[in-house]
Amino acid sequence: MSGDMAEFIREQLPIIDSRLASEDVDLLIRDYAAARIFVDECIVDIKGDTKDNYTHKSWFTSICRVIREWYFERYGQRMYGRPKSIAIGLVTYFDTPFRVKVPLVTMEPAEDELCTWVCLPFEVLPDERPLNWFTSPPNIEALSTDQRSALENKVRWVGNASRALVRNLDAADLLAPSANQNAESIPSHVWRGVDSALARPEMRGLAVWEFHMAAEKSFKLFLQQQGITALRTHNLLSLCERAEANGLAPVDKNILNQMPSDKQAIAHRYGELDPVSNDRIAEIYAAALNVCLSSVKRLRKRRPVLNTKFLIKRAAWAVDPDGDIDSSSDEHANSA
Repeated sequence: MSGDMAEFIREQLPIIDSRLASEDVDLLIRDYAAARIFVDECIVDIKGDTKDNYTHKSWFTSICRVIREWYFERYGQRMYGRPKSIAIGLVTYFDTPFRVKVPLVTMEPAEDELCTWVCLPFEVLPDERPLNWFTSPPNIEALSTDQRSALENKVRWVGNASRALVRNLDAADLLAPSANQNAESIPSHVWRGVDSALARPEMRGLAVWEFHMAAEKSFKLFLQQQGITALRTHNLLSLCERAEANGLAPVDKNILNQMPSDKQAIAHRYGELDPVSNDRIAEIYAAALNVCLSSVKRLRKRRPVLNTKFLIKRAAWAVDPDGDIDSSSDEHANSA
């Protein structure tokens, strides 16, 4: 692509990016959205071509490359983050908490090199290696066979629970905007709770609150789907009783009793109680996941919860990101 054309594109991007930011477009897809806006609103005519099906044309690839470079210059590695495809989990090892990152999307190559199998798993798949999910792993090689197996089972449980939570919420039949917002926030409370639990001891109070909120919102989401709203209480026992009276399968009260009371959760949030121990925060984390699952699994679904697999073919504009596919293509584009 000529320098003049590339420079013209770059001049438009601050305005386009400001618009996308105001519309809360995810940064992970903003470069592609910007490319579409540039073609739709800035390119008036193309000599010898049209804008029909332009995402499959080589000149669009060149435009995408310039825009992708500009976005990386502005936002750096944040462009390559994938927060929505990772669940953050907590696993204890010799009574010490460790962070694991559970992939919510898995990929494997297909026979066609331009295609990829993409899976949205609701459980840990047989060929996965959960011990590879530690962000800073312990010395796994020093463990005995039994210790290694026990640790892997812990990570596998976190993986199964995290994926089941997300997939059940994804599949839920939630029509009201407030219900969708509630559903989207539940996993975020869990992930934020893990981050706080693994920070300084004085941050564990926030972790207690986040785990409590995840459990609370899961009950409220179930009730919301039954048409019951405006429940202004943080009391998990009260919410559980109301949910069970409206069709929720009985929740294991031994697990529910492992959660802090609403007053304790609020006090922890404001640092009014001593930090909880590592063992206790791990217990609350596991209980919160179990309580959340007891509710979200019973939500009405618009589709089955499966290990859904898709065969995805890369778009033409993304096939060759390194070199100009057609260096003369920009000579035909007239911009407004």
